[in-house]
Amino acid sequence: MRVVFLLGLTWVPLAKSAIAQNESGQSDPAINASGVPAEFESDGDQGSDGEDHNHAIFVWSIVLGCVAGGFGIVGLVLLLILRYEKKRTAELAIIANELGVQFSPHKDERLLSMLQQFRLFNSGHSRRMKNVMTAATEHTILTIFDYQFTTGGGKHSQTHSHTLVAVESSAFQFPRFSIWPEGLGDKIGAKFGRQDIDFDQHPDFSSKFVLQADHENAVRRFLTSQILDWCVSRPDLSVDSVPGLLTYRKAGRKKPEEIRNFMSEAYDFARVLEENSRGQNREQA
Repeated sequence: MRVVFLLGLTWVPLAKSAIAQNESGQSDPAINASGVPAEFESDGDQGSDGEDHNHAIFVWSIVLGCVAGGFGIVGLVLLLILRYEKKRTAELAIIANELGVQFSPHKDERLLSMLQQFRLFNSGHSRRMKNVMTAATEHTILTIFDYQFTTGGGKHSQTHSHTLVAVESSAFQFPRFSIWPEGLGDKIGAKFGRQDIDFDQHPDFSSKFVLQADHENAVRRFLTSQILDWCVSRPDLSVDSVPGLLTYRKAGRKKPEEIRNFMSEAYDFARVLEENSRGQNREQA
């Protein structure tokens, strides 16, 4: 904003000068009968130089005005984004208070360190975690937060924003796996040998999602039809799992009024996985 102000200080007097000197019949009262300013009558070149000088000032005033206007638009957009983010943080703080959970506008260093083992948290640059809401019980910690990162650079950069739920519990004895919606790049990658575990008995899941795991046989046994159906009914769902930790997200950020339902949905999914894990452990015993 300071740059815009300084450009404005430069542009305004230049513009006034150029306009004043280009207004016909008002730049100099000393005009002789031939219509030539008296002070330039003896030297035609001086008149030409004066016109060139005035034209240059006029052009530069336009250029500086456009630059100032461009900076002004960018500044306005940034200001609106800043106000929106402050409003979102304030609304989420109110929701956290209503739910009786902890809230911080800043990142959770402990959790963020744990999340580094998932590919999302190693993607892009300018990574940021904020608006962290945490609910803890004796055996489980549920955290919902905003996360964003940027890919590319310059005019080709793109910022990706998500709302995620992370659920921690020692009872989560899940195999390590990742599920996300399948895109064109994933289909091409699979043609060249990139892992994508498919289920012949559940073609809807296999056609919509990529599934990767450290141990294919273990994850095939673990992901029951109930779990696969859950994913199919939510085509923008992404899940990452390791023993003791699960993350649950969908495309984009959730509106403040959607936070409660999203937390509940993620928690219910975690419970389904936990019950399935316990059932399989009992069978093996």
